Amino acid sequence: MNTIIRKQIFLAAALLLAAGTLHAGANRARKTSPLSDSLRKVTKVPSSAARGVFRKFNTKQNHGWQVRYNPRTALPEALVGGRTARYAGTPEQAAMAFFADNRDLLKVDPQTLRLALKKEYMGVTHLQYQQYKDGLPVEFSYARVHVSAAGEISGYQGRFEPEISVNTVPSVTAQAAAVAASSDLGLRLSSVKAELVLYPDEVSGSIKLAWKVRGRASGLWVTYVDAADGKVLFKYDDLRRACSPTSYLTNGTSSATVYAISPLPSYDPNSIYRYDYEWQLPVVKPLRDQYVWVGDYSNSVITVANGDYCSNTPGKVFSSLKGPYFAVTNFRGASAHWDNANGEWRTQPASVQSPHPYANSQSYTYPVTVPLTLLAPTEKFAKVMPYFSSFDVGELDVYGSINDDDEVEVG
Repeated sequence: MNTIIRKQIFLAAALLLAAGTLHAGANRARKTSPLSDSLRKVTKVPSSAARGVFRKFNTKQNHGWQVRYNPRTALPEALVGGRTARYAGTPEQAAMAFFADNRDLLKVDPQTLRLALKKEYMGVTHLQYQQYKDGLPVEFSYARVHVSAAGEISGYQGRFEPEISVNTVPSVTAQAAAVAASSDLGLRLSSVKAELVLYPDEVSGSIKLAWKVRGRASGLWVTYVDAADGKVLFKYDDLRRACSPTSYLTNGTSSATVYAISPLPSYDPNSIYRYDYEWQLPVVKPLRDQYVWVGDYSNSVITVANGDYCSNTPGKVFSSLKGPYFAVTNFRGASAHWDNANGEWRTQPASVQSPHPYANSQSYTYPVTVPLTLLAPTEKFAKVMPYFSSFDVGELDVYGSINDDDEVEVG
């Protein structure tokens, strides 16, 4: 894999400047969340044979399908854009038949799945299954399918862990795991509950037996402790807080006008006609699990279920579509950004160019310096992002499968 810039581009570093005095909090070290898709490193890519299996599936199912592969397992974690042939029976039976028919593509073993969630909307049944191994749940692992009223599969998303081989006998007791969780947090946990789970470690790329410890201590903490050596793998606060204007220096609510499911969830894809009643109106929804920065990038909070955010740091705030579990970025402009500081975007031109042609298995680094002389004495630097006037890296085939996985990283 190459990390390159294929041809000459114009890169403008866009600065967001916020007027006024802002107070930044101290940096805090955080472990990467297992669900932080935008931060996952590519450790395994699908083989040419695996891509061939997808092409056969796409041809068999009348084309239109696109695939996204998991960067650690190299298995499909999303199939979208098409419809399968009809499956007989209930939605659950259709899902199981779909898994069985596509075992070579998805590597999903139906015998390891348990139905965790079922919802029906606009004639489509959404099924989500939890993966288990030897009676233990595989954390963050799921298989989700969408079944039409006619029995067609219109989409698949999944994080299935294939060929798990883990010793399920813990060397660390539940009590010792609870002590490790309290020690790592620096607080005494109360109402502690612990259960054994299988934890996919994105850092090491392996599956580990872990204790999932829940307890209260200035929050509702969930801590994963390695059942082999007692080390803390990951922790997060699962308490849903409501903000009080009198208790926090900075608070607010994040929301957006969005389509709840799709602008056209029920239209006939074979018809050339579109009718007004087929369109779904956008609605205002709170944005949960979204980062809101206060002052600058050194201090951030995460919105809760109703979109509220609270911070004891005073200052102006800004946010974009980014959180611990998702990130949406458009390098063609400062889209999906909001701030309450009358922020001003400014550009700093910078030209970079890779060799033509560039070598295989080679990385090229191009530092870009943004001069702080762009700031007036009363202004505060908030964030910077790249802006590409043209961009051409890597290659996809007509089915959406990656032929050339060259990439550009901006850090």
